[in-house]
Amino acid sequence: MRIFLVSLVSSLVLATSVTAQSRAFDCDPSKKISLKSAQEIVTRVQDNYAKVKTLQANFLQDSFVASLEVSELSSGQVWFSKPGKMKWLYKSPEEQTFIVRDETLWLYQNRENQLLIDDFRNVLISDLPVAFLMGLGNLSRDFKLTTACQGPEGTVLEFVPLAGDAQDPKQALKLFRLLVSVDYYPKGAKVSDVGGNTTAILLEDRKTNSEIGDSVYASDFPKGADINDRRSKDKA
Repeated sequence: MRIFLVSLVSSLVLATSVTAQSRAFDCDPSKKISLKSAQEIVTRVQDNYAKVKTLQANFLQDSFVASLEVSELSSGQVWFSKPGKMKWLYKSPEEQTFIVRDETLWLYQNRENQLLIDDFRNVLISDLPVAFLMGLGNLSRDFKLTTACQGPEGTVLEFVPLAGDAQDPKQALKLFRLLVSVDYYPKGAKVSDVGGNTTAILLEDRKTNSEIGDSVYASDFPKGADINDRRSKDKA
């Protein structure tokens, strides 16, 4: 998931168009929501999401890499099991598998038969939005709500982090936009870092609290893969 991974950018197209993923986070200036009302929405989202133990969905993703001035459109399936497990299976433009479990990240790229293993906090632009989705974070505790509005796909809540969390200042989180559906569940997220990189993701066909077996998060990859294990020695 270059849900926050620069290294997943592999098939690039010129960033000249605005995708549906990005437009979903645009605010209608005539439909701003007061901070008081928005905070009530945040509370309902947090309360609802606290009851979610598992989530699976299809996803559409738009990633922009500022240093290259290029973007990538991706799609696939995603699974979350709280606390602390997630899997992103990319089907387009290339098949890739991204797994986080036990604070370890596995990234397998099918075409190259390459496997990267690392501590997930070392490679994420920011782990705060990921922590929320994985059931490890809290919107009110970790973020400051700045604005809210009605957008074309639902309510858009904009946050800034209360404290810097990235090891590399160039990858520090700048803005986090959460798209909320009419039933007060996360429908999408858009992350921007201080370097100008952005990732926008929309979830479709969401299923919550359905059974997800541990095998979904198994780190079983083809034999003979070129493995690059960058974990700290105490975890390797």
